[in-house]
Amino acid sequence: MNRFEHVSVASIEEAFDYMRDGWDTRIVAGGTDLLGEMKQGTETPRRLIDIKGIESLRSITEEKTGIRIGALVTLDEMEENSTITEKYAALRQAVYEAASPQLRNTATVAGNICQRPRCWYYRSAQFPCLRKGGKTCFAAGGENSYHAVFGGGPCHIVCPSDLAPALMAFDAR
Repeated sequence: MNRFEHVSVASIEEAFDYMRDGWDTRIVAGGTDLLGEMKQGTETPRRLIDIKGIESLRSITEEKTGIRIGALVTLDEMEENSTITEKYAALRQAVYEAASPQLRNTATVAGNICQRPRCWYYRSAQFPCLRKGGKTCFAAGGENSYHAVFGGGPCHIVCPSDLAPALMAFDAR
């Protein structure tokens, strides 16, 4: 794994300030997915901006047009929220199916939605796949479990988010 700087921020503005200086940066809250890619060498950021300290991203609020869920709300908090339980049963079920209870305690909404694809061609430094700027999707003709080989393309990666389909069903933005 390459060396990198880790900074913690307390506001969205502060995060943007760190992003403006031209460094190759990534945003993290837990970073479980990104750290795995960094270990594999498929991601090599020079700076990680930890946004866990941004309190404004931690709320679930019912509004006239629906519900607002902050990026740092944990899956456990979603699962236990009465509004989600009563009005958004499909979303609650997606949360429940997303991970083990231990992971739901720390996994965030944004982390689940922004997971990187599970494609081993994409995650391997040995394959210059289409998603990484190469010319070919190796999954279409190779080992392709967990891929959308029938239809789709030119890249056949499937979104790994458990929440995304339920959120789409509710016309989430």
